[in-house]
Amino acid sequence: MKHEIRVYKVENFTVVNVRGKIDSTNSEEAEIDLNLILENDDKFYIFDLCGLEYISSAGLRVFLTASKKIKNHKGAFVICEVSEDIREVFDITGLLNVFILCGTLDAAVEKMKALCS
Repeated sequence: MKHEIRVYKVENFTVVNVRGKIDSTNSEEAEIDLNLILENDDKFYIFDLCGLEYISSAGLRVFLTASKKIKNHKGAFVICEVSEDIREVFDITGLLNVFILCGTLDAAVEKMKALCS
């Protein structure tokens, strides 16, 4: 299964729900999809990874690239609903220190409100 991305709003935040797998076979496509989503006037994003089953180092690069793009536009983002397996990948690669991870979508919304104030 490849990746699937859905976008919706919660309050003033753009939620990007990522499902499936992001690895070397589809990371370029995922990056293109994400870049299209980020090409708007929104600055504040929540990446909901509740349906992400697998991520490789190529997939992590997709999120690092998105992170730079968001920060270059003076925005912010958090990641939520990360499975234990995906969290372990973030931990092993040191990205737990780079990204803000929240347990639930509600917690992510509250964290974003705090970051925006």
